[in-house]
Amino acid sequence: MSNKRKELALAVVSGLLIVVFVFFSTADRNHSIVHRLCDGCFAAGMLLGGLGVILHCANQGALNLFGYGARFGLNLILPIFGKNPWSGDERESYYDYCAKKQEQEPKPTSHLLLAGGFYLLLAAVLLLVYLSV
Repeated sequence: MSNKRKELALAVVSGLLIVVFVFFSTADRNHSIVHRLCDGCFAAGMLLGGLGVILHCANQGALNLFGYGARFGLNLILPIFGKNPWSGDERESYYDYCAKKQEQEPKPTSHLLLAGGFYLLLAAVLLLVYLSV
């Protein structure tokens, strides 16, 4: 089994765990089974798809400023996490940080987007079933 298939299977199984958690956590309410399954699939789809979108944006560099600021702030407050940021030429500029991030291999996101889309589609089908009953 290839690495991409393993990642997709892991995303689908984690989505299934979210569905089961939401299904059983709403058991005390008087909702039908289809309603509870629809809620679980929607929650799993939004969590997985949202995480995939955030990771995709991070791969494109949209969140570089936050990472650089957090790293600089931690080094300023607690120098044990790295070198002292005020020590002259050793300080890394934002441009150098972005250039180093561009050289890194992007994290895969397609498995999260596919699993999120699957659960959202399943939630839409369950919603149509719920509304027709």
